[in-house]
Amino acid sequence: MKKLFVTMFVIATISPSVFAKPEVISIEMSNKKMSEVVQIINRICDSQIALESLSNPQMNVSIDLENKQCVEVVSLIQSFDKSA
Repeated sequence: MKKLFVTMFVIATISPSVFAKPEVISIEMSNKKMSEVVQIINRICDSQIALESLSNPQMNVSIDLENKQCVEVVSLIQSFDKSA
């Protein structure tokens, strides 16, 4: 089991630089589930984030998300981890 650390920046549509709010999410899951989650996050965010960077708390990875994308990512994480 590893922990997945995701820092998401929820961007308000009015002014991203003013309303960017970091949210740090920590979830423990199996390597297989974590790999699936990372692939889906990359697809939602159109990014190439490595699994190693999301499972290492020393590596601060931030993902800029629009509100709709944030909802998708949070729903995804909750589907894998009911405590989130």
